[in-house]
Amino acid sequence: MAPSLGYRDAVHALRELGLEPGVPVLADAHPDQGPLAGVLAGLHWAAQNGASRLLTVPGDTPFLPGTLVETLLREARSAGTPGACARSAERRHPLVGLWDVALESPLTAFLAAGERTVERFLAAHAFAVADFPPGPPDPFMNVNTPEDLARAKEEESRGVGGEGQASPPTPLDSFSFLV
Repeated sequence: MAPSLGYRDAVHALRELGLEPGVPVLADAHPDQGPLAGVLAGLHWAAQNGASRLLTVPGDTPFLPGTLVETLLREARSAGTPGACARSAERRHPLVGLWDVALESPLTAFLAAGERTVERFLAAHAFAVADFPPGPPDPFMNVNTPEDLARAKEEESRGVGGEGQASPPTPLDSFSFLV
């Protein structure tokens, strides 16, 4: 997905991942502040590299929609907001989002005030919500356990996929698009 759209990849990681050479690994400037600290590291990196927006996706979501970036961008522009997050089956996925790099300063202040809640930050900045078909498979399925991985591999082998999903899905054994 990323190379065809001209995006640069970076990874926020809490440990070494065995990535391809040249992929930047971003560390939290403020450890122990939850997932927003990773978003802040990404916003800082994106701004330093001349980007206007940052796409964030959890690294354990193998069935991301092929239209993810375009849909998030369309919703943010349509609503006139600095970002958008994904929703499927009436469930919001606040870390599957597109963030304007201008949010770096407000996010720094938010974390400095002791705040950590992603949803609270999104609400304070009126993030748009982009709806995606629920699947099967769930486009934002998290693979956190061996059972989750087995279920995801089964769905992948059956070629299960919904409208607008990446084709083929990200290979489950080698996540390469992590932010």
